[in-house]
Amino acid sequence: MIDYLIFYEIGVREFDSIALLGFELKRRGYTVEYIGFEDTDINLYIKNRKRLKKYRNNVRVAVMPSLYNDGEIYNSVYYVCGKCQNIVNLRWEQYFEKYSMDDLKCAWFPTNLAKVAYHLCWGKISYESLAVRGIDSKYLPITGPIQMDFLRPEFHGFFETKDELFSQYQLDPQKHTVLYISSFATATITERLQAKVQNDFDGEYEYRTDSFEFHRRSYKLTIDWIEKFLIEHKDVQFVYRPHPAENVTDYITKLNKYDNFVIIMDKSVQQWIITCETVTTWVSTAIAEAHFAGKSCFVIRPIKYPEDIDICYYSNVSAVETVEDFLNILEADASESIEPEVYDACYDFDRKMASYIRTANVLEAVLRSEEKFPWDDKQANSFDKRKKKFYLRNIAFYIYLAILKIGLFVNNKFEIKFFGGLQTRIDGIKAMKNNPRYKHNQDLTKVIDRVNSFFDKKQL
Repeated sequence: MIDYLIFYEIGVREFDSIALLGFELKRRGYTVEYIGFEDTDINLYIKNRKRLKKYRNNVRVAVMPSLYNDGEIYNSVYYVCGKCQNIVNLRWEQYFEKYSMDDLKCAWFPTNLAKVAYHLCWGKISYESLAVRGIDSKYLPITGPIQMDFLRPEFHGFFETKDELFSQYQLDPQKHTVLYISSFATATITERLQAKVQNDFDGEYEYRTDSFEFHRRSYKLTIDWIEKFLIEHKDVQFVYRPHPAENVTDYITKLNKYDNFVIIMDKSVQQWIITCETVTTWVSTAIAEAHFAGKSCFVIRPIKYPEDIDICYYSNVSAVETVEDFLNILEADASESIEPEVYDACYDFDRKMASYIRTANVLEAVLRSEEKFPWDDKQANSFDKRKKKFYLRNIAFYIYLAILKIGLFVNNKFEIKFFGGLQTRIDGIKAMKNNPRYKHNQDLTKVIDRVNSFFDKKQL
């Protein structure tokens, strides 16, 4: 039996943390394996069925990156593991727009059976946001954020130095470098996906049409500001780090003509924060990483952000709101944009015990607990019946995919536009090809080896 199967979704966000957690669990004598969401896609059942077979009814605890509803429980956990003993949600996204945090019916929080899985909380605010939705406190252990562990003093030397990092991307380590942590996923969403999101969350405020428009206007103005910065500060390097779900558009790639500009998705955001002299963002929660790294982070907002759709802990943020101030950030006061007390409420940072240790303690207790996850036999049987249709569904999917690939080739080769939904889907594939989420080159095995090597050196 496999003690822990850790699912992951976005490598650059999760690999360092799950490798560290896996190291600690293995050190305690438990078996740990990892599986990506791309390997649990029902549309790829034929391709992945042999690999998934080893996990069926052979996993004690499934460790998920998210767990919102019964769909994830049965289409991901049950599909891969069967009726495992228990489910733990690492919950890599815990803080949302103020509107979402206040809405007790918001889809970003667990519903139905997901409420009786374990949901790890980074801090007091995260705990309260789940408890107020009726989740029993025994399922809400506060463990602190694993991703911040790498910024603790005992992890000094884990990340690459500026010289080591910059040499991989033809960047000059002697030059002042500005990092922009982007969060423009919604701004660059395809029309097809926008329509789907709006349909799925019809009536939800954060997905009103004017919200999309606000994101797009902010995106374009920000890029215009960056272009002005590149022209005025030719001796300063500018690293643009897209959000993992952001599509890289022509509007941003036009800046590649400037020698001091580069778009890089590789490596964790912490790696870039600690090696760049100036850190900037729009609304990314990575501002917390900058805080725990001892770095100030400028919040760049060409358009005033509506308070109700702003990230909850950006309330009362001190932002750069004019292009003149943005052009002068190198000489500006680098004080905190967000009050330190806000981080204290959101992140339970224990100076004596790292979060990966606290998380491993919880996972160990869950494994040893006599309490089992209450699987719904009716839903499980319903899924098993549908599973018989996966072959036919996969064949249809692969035929559809072949048609799209032919259409993509014709579209690129001859610039022929198709009608209706086919062209929309082809445009979506083009956007996906430029989405760094799908082509990051950070391999999990390499990260695991790096974690192991770091601890080996510490023991010498």
